[in-house]
Amino acid sequence: MPSFAPSPGGDAWDYFFPPPPPPLPSFNPPSSSSEKRDESYPLRSSDRSTFSCEECDQFHLHGRCARAPLEFSHHPLHWEHPFLVLQAGSGGSSCVLCQESGKNFIYRCPSCDFTLDFKCALLSHAQKFLEFKYNLHLHPLLFIEDHKDELKKLVCSTCEEPLLDSIYVCIDCRFYIHKKCAQLPTEINHPCHRLHPLKLESHNKSVFCKLCQAKHSGHFYCCPPCNLDIHIQCVWPHPIIENRTRHEHPFNLFWRQGSFICDACGSEGNNLCYICSICHLQVHKKCTSLPRVIKISRHNHFVFHKYLKQEAKIEKQECMICHHDVKMEYGCYCCLKDDCNYFVHVNCATEDTNLYYIVDSENPDELVEKPIESAITCVIEVNEHGDATKIEHVSHEHCLVLGDMTEDDVDKHCDGCTLSILGSFYSCLQCNFFLHKSCADIPMKKHHWFDIHLLDLETNCIFQCDICLQQCCGFVYNCDECEFSFCLKCAMIPDTLDYLSHEHPLFWDSKYKGKCNACGLGVYDGYRCKSCKYAVHFECITLPNVVRHKCDKHFLKLTYRDESDYPEQHYCDICEERRDPNKWFYCCSICDTSVHRGCVLGKYPFIKAGKTYRYEGHSHPLTFVRKKYHYLECAICGEFCEDLALECDICSYIVHWNCISPFFSLNFISLFAHHNVDQP
Repeated sequence: MPSFAPSPGGDAWDYFFPPPPPPLPSFNPPSSSSEKRDESYPLRSSDRSTFSCEECDQFHLHGRCARAPLEFSHHPLHWEHPFLVLQAGSGGSSCVLCQESGKNFIYRCPSCDFTLDFKCALLSHAQKFLEFKYNLHLHPLLFIEDHKDELKKLVCSTCEEPLLDSIYVCIDCRFYIHKKCAQLPTEINHPCHRLHPLKLESHNKSVFCKLCQAKHSGHFYCCPPCNLDIHIQCVWPHPIIENRTRHEHPFNLFWRQGSFICDACGSEGNNLCYICSICHLQVHKKCTSLPRVIKISRHNHFVFHKYLKQEAKIEKQECMICHHDVKMEYGCYCCLKDDCNYFVHVNCATEDTNLYYIVDSENPDELVEKPIESAITCVIEVNEHGDATKIEHVSHEHCLVLGDMTEDDVDKHCDGCTLSILGSFYSCLQCNFFLHKSCADIPMKKHHWFDIHLLDLETNCIFQCDICLQQCCGFVYNCDECEFSFCLKCAMIPDTLDYLSHEHPLFWDSKYKGKCNACGLGVYDGYRCKSCKYAVHFECITLPNVVRHKCDKHFLKLTYRDESDYPEQHYCDICEERRDPNKWFYCCSICDTSVHRGCVLGKYPFIKAGKTYRYEGHSHPLTFVRKKYHYLECAICGEFCEDLALECDICSYIVHWNCISPFFSLNFISLFAHHNVDQP
């Protein structure tokens, strides 16, 4: 559709349907079933006709829209320049009134970038504009008596509610305010502060409200001598709040002259509280609507809100998120399962809305937790200890047999987690497939404290873990809604654990900022100790405990500190560069081999050699290999294929995995691949 050109005295009818010559084509209005109408834009009875293109049947106009002017002379919202011209809309133009873009037709000023979409231009042109001087705004405001809900997607700059009914507008600042909000008194007496009157002020920056104890911007009633600010939405709260699904009795507003402790969440409140005289409760306004039952990502079961926990056996409990004490005389969320002793603060459980959801406590079916199937689809044989010795598994077409590791198994890797085989494991007698016993007996669906949704197990995948950023093969837990992938080691680690590197328990703290004791880099969230300043990255705490490398015939064990006082021993036996004795490293105590973690792990430690991969740039399937000798040149970059590569068994094609990997190549361990990063 070409742009509309100015045509003095004309209208859109003349542009869309030109008069003869040539003769005016006949137009057939569509039937009522196919008539295109926008119900949000009401028409006069004389404009009920609709015009359509008889050639394509994809262009339709209301009668009123077809007769809209091609230009406005001195539109009331734009007096600076004489004309607003009708044009075809473009994606980059947004309306100065409703702030929306991408409309089919707009009115634009040829002299500047002032733009109104079609509806807003007609709406505002029909208004009788009255200028209003608002004390809390620099420019005069224009009054729009009824915008027919065209601006309901925007919010009032004062009360932050949707724009409905009559409003005042400042086009220059895109400032919008309800008529009722513009008429608020400039000074009030308020029951929470009886010493001085409160004056209406506007704040562009976030200001702390004394009543709701949260930061807001916009309009406040303030007492400058007392440094007191009350957000406009908190000034006149509802006198009664009733929600039977959250509490069986109504809450009544009660103004206090000091602080109080909320019986629902156990935290402090100021002045504004709601009371239930039947239950003898006083709570924050926000706590009147606390859900009775929620599902949080940190726990496998539903947790229930209790105002107090009166049981003789319960003396002191710790919040399982922040690990501070839970005051049992106040409200908290707890698990009602007999074998669970799980308590969390209300504010900890509900802090992140993405990590919990509300359970309908009125619906009994909602409270039933569905059983989750195991990845072991069939147990064929069981020994005298009750262990399954022969199984069928969802990841493999053959039966798997339980056995113990021998010296011949030292170079084998699990097809689930890709780590070295240790202890008991399942193996296939017909092909080269192995599973740790712990990796075989896993659920098909799993809760993870990083995600509120159930994760689905998939096997035999090549993927990148969204937590440790490692490129992996094997088993993966996927969240289809968040499009997140979790490798097996990250999916199985709990949010609180005992770790060999430290004498105290470590727990996940998403707000912690400090230094990692494992690698020396900064920690912006990670596992930390409540009792001391010990902290570890998530990526460091999921490092494998033992690894294999060609530099030593034994397993190399993850070591947390070098106890040797001889500086000449603080060197890496792979790169032969200096090693910080206070940082984690791998060593063999038998051979006295010590290596940087980055040197021994390399860039892709969790992709198993022997796995096949389909690459669109080659016609045959490729196999992952780790070349130790006889390096060949990569078909893409021409460099020798050291470490991880893909090789064709049919032809001589070989390529670096780094050259064709579809994933982001930088991961956490690759930061340590060069020894200089490991220096203090």
